[in-house]
Amino acid sequence: MKYFATGLLMALLTSFAWAETISLKVPVTKETPESAAYYHELLTASLEAMGHTVNLEIVTLPQGRVRSFLDDGDIDLAWMVESAERNEKYTPVEIGISDSLIGKRILLIRPEDQALFDKVNSLEDFRALQLTGGMGKGWFDSKVWRGNELQFREQEGNWRTIYKMLAAKRTYDYFPRGMNEIVGEAAQQTDLAIEKNLVLKYERDFRFYLSTSGKGHKEILQEALENAKTTGLMDKLVKKHWAGDFEALDMENRRVLDLTTPN
Repeated sequence: MKYFATGLLMALLTSFAWAETISLKVPVTKETPESAAYYHELLTASLEAMGHTVNLEIVTLPQGRVRSFLDDGDIDLAWMVESAERNEKYTPVEIGISDSLIGKRILLIRPEDQALFDKVNSLEDFRALQLTGGMGKGWFDSKVWRGNELQFREQEGNWRTIYKMLAAKRTYDYFPRGMNEIVGEAAQQTDLAIEKNLVLKYERDFRFYLSTSGKGHKEILQEALENAKTTGLMDKLVKKHWAGDFEALDMENRRVLDLTTPN
């Protein structure tokens, strides 16, 4: 027992000896500031669980400027859907960070169109509707929709214009959103509704991508996030932030349309 206690003390002392103060410049977007809450808490909680002290410096910026701030090193990291291009351009922390919620796409539609989607039981049925989905410029969704022979258009400029165009019956017939996004967005878009039956699923998750100013933190972040996944901390935070969304969307009873995921 004496040797065990001594060993435990030594392990704790070694752990705290390696503890650091981690300062990170992280984004909050002006359009949807609430969407950053989970990722900020995940960073803080996972690093603190490893004994580190965390200081997040919040940088508020437009959604369309996140990539340029990351390119220039004006923020240390951003969370984006994994892609081969991003893995090459930035320094990725190689672990999914939101239980693939972003790859579970649920449709924002005009309320009067629900009957169209009620008839869909398969991907072939959905494709046969020949409806046009709305995407932001360069989104990974565009690759997925193209690879699965689904119609879509990319919105130039501010992607949030899609909401108004969809409601006005211009260009778009639906707007696919991650299940972690759609409930909050639908509450703000009173002319639109959440489609009731379907979830279009592809295999992708968010990763943290580090800029030149943040890449020195990769090893610490990798270790902290792997620990958060192993210990269940990440799952606990996902449930904390999105439990109500799972219930509101009735995820267990939706028909799953599996999409082929491109590289």
